[in-house]
Amino acid sequence: MCSPKNRISVFVDLIGFLVSAAVAALIVSFATPYWYRSDPFRPPIFVLPYNTLPFDSLGLWMLCYRSGYPNSDIYRRYDTECRSFFTFFRNQINYPPFFMATQALYTIGLAVCFIGFIILIVTLFAGATRRFLYALGTIFLIGALIIAGSLIIFGATEYVLWSNRDTEWIFGINAYSDNELYWSFWLAVAADGLVFICAVFYFIEARRVEKLTPVRKPITITTVYYPSGEDFIPYTAV
Repeated sequence: MCSPKNRISVFVDLIGFLVSAAVAALIVSFATPYWYRSDPFRPPIFVLPYNTLPFDSLGLWMLCYRSGYPNSDIYRRYDTECRSFFTFFRNQINYPPFFMATQALYTIGLAVCFIGFIILIVTLFAGATRRFLYALGTIFLIGALIIAGSLIIFGATEYVLWSNRDTEWIFGINAYSDNELYWSFWLAVAADGLVFICAVFYFIEARRVEKLTPVRKPITITTVYYPSGEDFIPYTAV
């Protein structure tokens, strides 16, 4: 149990394990190109301006296209190749505002969560004090809210605002609605929810530690002088 001697409780250990797993999942989602994908059972849409690149999937920083896609294969088997937006597609694709906002917010939120993870490592050596727990809860809460904003922007654009006009940046006017959000996006949703829950748990644990910390009562010392002849003999009462 977490005590004034800064010993880390089992509950704090469990929260630290969960939030570490959540941050790792957020990093995986950040780096993988599977936020949005094409229906694997339908002929792919070609990526603009490349009329020879059949779209397969999309991440925050990479785009994957299908290769080795013979029309005679009744099972529609194919290979995929992925390229970074910074290199291969740097000057060819115009990113819409919603996608750039998603990239920026997710990156900032992940950086905030990573700072919280560093503070979590510090608590292993310095002890899980009330101030550390409040700091962890605040930082992870801010990071979770920022990432949630990026996920809402991306998901709302898919389900609410997604139209031919919104997809022209990558598919042109021939896009259809059979594309879907894929596992990298849903992994980020689950991980962000876990970070939010852990942030709340840190606040709860901080309040518990605050209640368990004994309050030191001030010691009042009263000095009384009794006369004894010409001299005074001091008497101290506590």
